[in-house]
Amino acid sequence: MIRMKLFPNYRCACSLLYSLLLLVLMAPPALALNTSSDFQALLSFKSFITSDPSNSLDSWRANSTTVCDGWRGVSCDLRNRRVVAIDLQSLRLTGSITPHIGNISFLRQLHLQNNQLVGSLPKEIGHLFRLRSLNVSSNFIEGGIPEDITGCRQLIMLDMLSNRLTGSIPNQLSLLSRLQVLRLGQNLLTGTIPPSIANITSLTTLHLGTNSLNGSIPPDLGRFPKLQHLQFSSNELSGTIPDSLYNISTIITFVVADNHLHGRIPSDIGLRLPNVELLNLCINPLTGPIPSTLINATKLTNIRLSHNFLEGTVPLGLGNLKELIFFNIGFNRLTGEGETGLEFLTSLANCTKLEWFAADENLFHGVLPASVSNLSTHLSKFYIGGNRLHGSIPVGIGNLIGLTLLNLTGNSLSGSIPSEIVRLKNLQSLSLAKNMLSGTIPDSLGGLTKLNHLDLHGNNLTGTIPSGLGFFKQLLSLDLSRNQLEGSIPKEVSSLSSLGLYLNLSHNLLSGPLPVEVGELDKTVAIDVSKNHLSGIIPATIGNCDGLQYIFLHDNSFTGTIPDSLGDI
Repeated sequence: MIRMKLFPNYRCACSLLYSLLLLVLMAPPALALNTSSDFQALLSFKSFITSDPSNSLDSWRANSTTVCDGWRGVSCDLRNRRVVAIDLQSLRLTGSITPHIGNISFLRQLHLQNNQLVGSLPKEIGHLFRLRSLNVSSNFIEGGIPEDITGCRQLIMLDMLSNRLTGSIPNQLSLLSRLQVLRLGQNLLTGTIPPSIANITSLTTLHLGTNSLNGSIPPDLGRFPKLQHLQFSSNELSGTIPDSLYNISTIITFVVADNHLHGRIPSDIGLRLPNVELLNLCINPLTGPIPSTLINATKLTNIRLSHNFLEGTVPLGLGNLKELIFFNIGFNRLTGEGETGLEFLTSLANCTKLEWFAADENLFHGVLPASVSNLSTHLSKFYIGGNRLHGSIPVGIGNLIGLTLLNLTGNSLSGSIPSEIVRLKNLQSLSLAKNMLSGTIPDSLGGLTKLNHLDLHGNNLTGTIPSGLGFFKQLLSLDLSRNQLEGSIPKEVSSLSSLGLYLNLSHNLLSGPLPVEVGELDKTVAIDVSKNHLSGIIPATIGNCDGLQYIFLHDNSFTGTIPDSLGDI
């Protein structure tokens, strides 16, 4: 009663205040959001985009009532209506990232990968203390990695792969103690790998490949308890591979290729890395043998040891690796003697998923075993050129129906070209050059209609050039030079219009005229018919070879004048 007497309008005032409060509470949340930092920051982001080919940001309008409904790529928290995620990946956006991005304080996910963004990563990103995932990979972002990014202490993923980042890797990144994925590869980073990165014990992926990092790999990195993917390839790293790295038993991907790392591969590598699937140590000056314990790492799908100085024999028992898809030991000093020199090939027959085999440019002796015919029908590439193999090409090679490339170049193989090769209907490249093959060229080779490259040069092949080679419709290069082929050049061969690289028939015993059909080689860059017994006039149709840059006709018996049409090319 006393209160009512002192304040006669008390109830009226309370009622009015209550009504106003209801209006505020019932009003659309976006009404307040229009002036919020989220709203203004997103509009600023849009203003920094100079090109939006798919009009993805048309829905970002200044007169919108909310950013949480209908703004493409924007997600909000349902409770407080704050922006928590921006996902604008693969929209071909051009422009730069606004510094005001740091004002979206509830942001947890920022995905801008696979666009054409330029400029530097704004240091204001470090204000996003709730951010968990930052992906700006596959853009053109330049400048250094901002040290302020360590303010994002909740980060789980930091992906800046494939940009133009420069400078060194900040030591302060070790403060991101929750980080699981760190991808800084394919940039222009310099300096050394900070040992402090080893303090990020939660890391599962560390990708620093394809930069210009130098110095040694810190042994401290062997302390990662959960690391699964290590990628340091294509840098300037030197020294040895720290033994501690081979103690990370969780490793699935181990890639240190294309550096200056020396030393030997540990003999017990297959026991210490039981989960490894991809082992890539190629293009380093590593020495010593291939450890026999590799056959214990039964999850291996890829073994890449090429371009080193590895020596000794290839371990037997590779057939244990049932998941093996890719096996490359080319360009080393590996050996194998006598009839059993390539016995490891027999073991590989148990690798039924094998698609790629390369053992070229080594010191293997002996014959190519007949068991090669038992290799996987999924085998696509087979390189064993540049060795010291002798004997004949096994007729069972025709069983490898999945082959797209067969390279036996640079050995001492003899005998004839097996007609069974014609069964390889998927073959795109056939290289049997620089051997001691004899006999004639099978006319049936023309049945390999997918062939792009045929190289038989440097053998002892005789007889005529089969007209059946004219059935090639996708052939880009044909080299039959340095044999003992005779007879005339078939018009079917001289009119292979698909030849976009070269036709080389030089250093043979070919006779007769240069066919007028040679004018149909309008894409061919080089024609070499030198050092034969060709005669007659040079056909004027050669002026139709618009792509011709090199032509060699010397050491023949051509007569007449040089066609004026050559001047039109």
